[in-house]
Amino acid sequence: MKRVFPGLLVVCLFMLTSCVTGRQIGSIWRRSEDEARKPEPEQTVERKEGRLEQPPLPEKTPGEKPQVTEPAPVKHGVVTAETLNVRAGGNLNYEVLTRLEQGDRVEILSQAYGWYEINLPVRCYGWMHRDYVDITQKPPAAGRIRGKVTGDSVRVRTSPMLKCTVLTTLNSGARVVVVDVKDEWYKIELPEECTGWVSDKHIRIVTP
Repeated sequence: MKRVFPGLLVVCLFMLTSCVTGRQIGSIWRRSEDEARKPEPEQTVERKEGRLEQPPLPEKTPGEKPQVTEPAPVKHGVVTAETLNVRAGGNLNYEVLTRLEQGDRVEILSQAYGWYEINLPVRCYGWMHRDYVDITQKPPAAGRIRGKVTGDSVRVRTSPMLKCTVLTTLNSGARVVVVDVKDEWYKIELPEECTGWVSDKHIRIVTP
């Protein structure tokens, strides 16, 4: 067996190491070029709970005031018919609450299908069951009795019957003025928030 000289062994080891190192450098260089040619990832919108995640809204400018819609001005009108029925709703099927005379002025709140919604005159009344009214004061003069509502959401109707139209509801503690009694019902003065309906054919719009 031939003897291998130490110098030749060193040369062989050097060449082997150079070959391996060259392959590693080439692999790193090719990987760098591949990454440089790789396209940029597309920006996608994340989904959360099945909905697209929207970008944040721009902040409001300091001092910017929100837009406020002003309520429509109240119109005024004059009755042109000799007598005009004021009903509980905008339909001939609703009960008559009171009647207006020719020349009476009204405040018009809204209009729908040939009818004006108006503020009711003072002489309008409704009916509520006496079980929900506690009489608190009886003045010497007959005809007006003060009371207080004892239930919540007590219905005030157009007539002393359960099948009649509900005009409004009153809650516990509300004050009422009783002007008449019929069986189990009290006739009361209607609160200011109640409204009625009249045909727009018999109202002439005027300036206040």
